Amino acid sequence: RLAPNPRARRLAPVPTGVPFLGFRVWPAQVRLDAARVRRWRARVRRLSAARAAGRVSEEEVAPRLRSLFAWAATADTLCLRRSFLARLVSNGLDPFDGAR
Repeated sequence: RLAPNPRARRLAPVPTGVPFLGFRVWPAQVRLDAARVRRWRARVRRLSAARAAGRVSEEEVAPRLRSLFAWAATADTLCLRRSFLARLVSNGLDPFDGAR
C-alpha cells in the first residue's frame, strides 16, 4: 500500500538530465552536479594549500589527491581533472608523480 510521494516525483525533459546521488545523468554521459564540483574543487584546493603551507607532507597529500581524482573520474570530468592537475603541477605538487 505504498505510494510514491507526489512532491518528490519530477518529470523533466531529457536534455536537463536526471539528478542521481550527486551526479547528473544523461543517456550518453554522467557528470558531477554543480554542488559536488564546488566541494571537489574546495577539497583539492585545501589539500594543496596545506601542502604549500607545510602543514602536511607530500607523502600524506598525494594519496588523498589521487583518491579525489579517482572519485571524480567516475563521471565525465576529464577537462576538469586536467585543468586542476595542471594547476597543481604548476604549483610544484604532482600527486601522480611516480604513481603512473
